[in-house]
Amino acid sequence: MEQPDTFLMLNDSVSLFPNGLNISCYNATDGFIGLAPTGGSPSYIYNWTSNVGFNASTEDVNNLSPGEYYIELTDTNNCVIRDTFAIVQPDAMIINSLITPAICGNPIGSVNLFVDGDGPFNYLWSNGDTVSFITNLSGGIYNVMVTDSFGCTGSANYNIDDLSNQMTLDLFAFTFLSGHHISENAGNDGSIDMTIIDGASPYLVTWSNGESTEDIFNLIAGNYSVVVVDANGCESYANINLTEPSPLEMATGMTPNRDGKNDYFVIKGIEAYPDNEVMIFNRWGNKVFNTSNYQNNWEGVSDNGGQLPEGTYFVVLTINGKNIELKGYLDIRR
Repeated sequence: MEQPDTFLMLNDSVSLFPNGLNISCYNATDGFIGLAPTGGSPSYIYNWTSNVGFNASTEDVNNLSPGEYYIELTDTNNCVIRDTFAIVQPDAMIINSLITPAICGNPIGSVNLFVDGDGPFNYLWSNGDTVSFITNLSGGIYNVMVTDSFGCTGSANYNIDDLSNQMTLDLFAFTFLSGHHISENAGNDGSIDMTIIDGASPYLVTWSNGESTEDIFNLIAGNYSVVVVDANGCESYANINLTEPSPLEMATGMTPNRDGKNDYFVIKGIEAYPDNEVMIFNRWGNKVFNTSNYQNNWEGVSDNGGQLPEGTYFVVLTINGKNIELKGYLDIRR
């Protein structure tokens, strides 16, 4: 065996990129290990292995992915030198985001990016924007390419939903004891309380009577509609009908024979005036019936419970506390 003049040496060099690592970008395969062996007894045999399934028999190896690489170099005297090289890559670029949807077809969606990596970053969106926070978006899909300070790129796709209108309107009208929303015929003491559910304030409110507040007061009988537009541009509609008692009007005839037709003395609108008094007189001026809080339930009987004979009677209706008095004739037929 020929004695070598010098010791066997590898004299290696490993790729080094501007990021200070051996690979330019995450998941790239551009690592390099170069050898320039000296000493020993040339020529040399190269045996490369790795923990990532790589094998080679060349002096230099390139297009390397991250991992550990092992070289075993043998000269003609079967002298062997071994070494290990670590090829290290940068961390992956992480793109986090905060997404706001569009609503009711209005372009109020947005995507705000928060990138973890080697900044500063450049952005290129599919809609042409070049910033991290894009706004005024309609529903749809938006793509972004992010480039870091070393030219490494990452990408992401975002689906901006276009949410339907979730806002509903609940209308409540106060009801008086009469069962109506106005206390008296031709009155103006009605009110509507509106509750807006699942909308975004502030709201633009437009009532059919020109009011623009959520709740409205001093209303007459009739139909009221309202349109509400919220801060997202969503629009909802509701309507409600306010009723009033009929004008006070006494019937002029009745047939209390219990056939289900015209059996009772009816005063229209009396439900609005529970504090009332009804007096009925016969043709000689004698009072034959008297009651308070009349509720359209008299069947032509006297105060002693007997049926009144057919004939014409005189009726006086008094509304207590209202300075209202109605008088008229009532014809009873059986």
